[in-house]
Amino acid sequence: MADKKLLQVFEIVKDLADGKEICLNELSSRFDVSVRTIQRYINDLEEIFGKECIKKSKRGCFVAINREIFSKNLLANVEELNDFEKLADIISITNPNFFDTLPANYKKVVTKIKKEISDTYLIKENPFEEFENFDVIHKLKNAIKYKQYVNIDYNSINNEKIENIKPLKIVFMEGNLYLACLTLSEINSGFKFLRVSFIESVEVLKEGYYIDYEAESFLKTFQTPFSRYKEPYFEVILEVSCEIKRHFLQKKFLK
Repeated sequence: MADKKLLQVFEIVKDLADGKEICLNELSSRFDVSVRTIQRYINDLEEIFGKECIKKSKRGCFVAINREIFSKNLLANVEELNDFEKLADIISITNPNFFDTLPANYKKVVTKIKKEISDTYLIKENPFEEFENFDVIHKLKNAIKYKQYVNIDYNSINNEKIENIKPLKIVFMEGNLYLACLTLSEINSGFKFLRVSFIESVEVLKEGYYIDYEAESFLKTFQTPFSRYKEPYFEVILEVSCEIKRHFLQKKFLK
């Protein structure tokens, strides 16, 4: 089905699931298509769901015999659309240029998504850096997923090769992408946040590693890229005015 037809048929399914009558002339005006086209849509639905799914009403319109047939199929689509909208929101915040990398045939839907996002969000803290090496991201993603060691060519102040790294998570914070990882370094017990934009190449090793639960726990509680790993926590008591109390209550680490 073409995009336009798909959306129109989806609207018809929604109406049938809601128990509404489907009248050819009314839908013809609503969708700005011919009555014959609407009849073809009805025929398509009968072919998909079975001829017994729809019957003619006294007015000569169509109604669902069993609304559940349509609502079950509609529910999955609605949930998928909601999930997609959430994903689009997250992507627009973390990487607003992502949609520009999609193929040209997605242009119409991308334009619609970007407009809806711009109507809702004003993003003032987009990523500070332009990132284009998606091969690095892809290799890191797979290494994290399958718990594989990696070697990395890293170019920050000095070019260096960091070997036998346990990649834990790709973290977006403070406008940049970081690789949270465990290394063989003695500094900070081997825990590092490496700027992904400084990673020139990734070699994924065959050797795998086991989950480090202490590191995983640290990733859930750290506050900045400079947080110390394996440092003992201690309680701090803060005194704040009532006027600003609510801001502190929103902080997870203060609860």
